[in-house]
Amino acid sequence: MRFAVHPGRVKKESIIPMVNVIFLLLIFFLMTSSFIIPDPFELEKPYADSSNKITTEERLYISKTGKVVVSDLDNEDAWLYLEQSTPQKLLLVTDGRFPAKDLLYISERLKELGVTEINLLTNQRNKK
Repeated sequence: MRFAVHPGRVKKESIIPMVNVIFLLLIFFLMTSSFIIPDPFELEKPYADSSNKITTEERLYISKTGKVVVSDLDNEDAWLYLEQSTPQKLLLVTDGRFPAKDLLYISERLKELGVTEINLLTNQRNKK
């Protein structure tokens, strides 16, 4: 007597382990990456010969036209926010084309508000 031979079912490979690996990699890269805070407007940062590492602190953005931005608040709202929050440290992110005499005025105003330390964010010059 002859029995019919049925071809065996082809086992499909499960994609669940691959999906698990993808999610683990995604979580790993999200947890180990650092995010860059975007500038609220286009800035051409000034250059400096030396640099120090800056810790994360409140940022005050100043455009080349003198527009001031802090925590998505601009101009007078930004100054009111600084009056109310009175940060001790402040990081100035200013355009390199902003006049230095006006920067001096802003630093004096910040001193009146109680800011004790001001750091200026710059690009480092390439040493040749």
